[in-house]
Amino acid sequence: MKIGICDDLISEQELIKKYCNHLGYDQIYTYQSGKELLNAKELPDLNLLFLDIEMEEKTGIEVKNVLEIEHPATFIVFCTTHRESMPDAFGRNVINFISKPCSERAVEQSINRAAYLGRDFYRVRLDEKKTVLCKDILYLHSEQKYTIFYMTDGQTITVRKPIKEWKTDLAPLGFCLISRSSIINMKYYRKTEKRQALLTGNVTLPVSRTCLSKLAEAYDAYILEFMHT
Repeated sequence: MKIGICDDLISEQELIKKYCNHLGYDQIYTYQSGKELLNAKELPDLNLLFLDIEMEEKTGIEVKNVLEIEHPATFIVFCTTHRESMPDAFGRNVINFISKPCSERAVEQSINRAAYLGRDFYRVRLDEKKTVLCKDILYLHSEQKYTIFYMTDGQTITVRKPIKEWKTDLAPLGFCLISRSSIINMKYYRKTEKRQALLTGNVTLPVSRTCLSKLAEAYDAYILEFMHT
């Protein structure tokens, strides 16, 4: 996850960055103004932004209004001592409000919420030109050196990349390997019967014996995360 911190106080930046590092995140970008943030080359790739409301040049509210139009997939957490500004700070990609000084628990909750919500709208890069949203992927199937993506709309996309590499890339996004040749999106998993995984749309896929327990554990973890978000 790529995390941005925009605050005109260096001390606030460093505090949130410290918490993020402690939680295991190291792709952290800091900005001292809304103008600097909006001109940053990595802005389109930010998954989460901790944003101060009261800043000079551009306020956090103004930055939020721009991001809603140009980068709606970037989740925003407002950090503020000005609670009276909160009614104006609501927006479709605003997922939390944190009172300053920020606590590590509040930062952790915000990151966990962004990670969960971001799954559906996270763009998986298939090649240099094409990306697909996580929510549009039903399952993947291996064909030697190629992997076929089966999409929720019935389309298929063939990619020259082995499924073992996709297993590593997609695991943090809610996907689970159910055999040597298949990976499913847990969003569409319903149950397992007679070593067959039933997905939305009455799609069934065989589950290998070695993956049965892992699938059960992955499903339990998925449900628990959903309940706690």
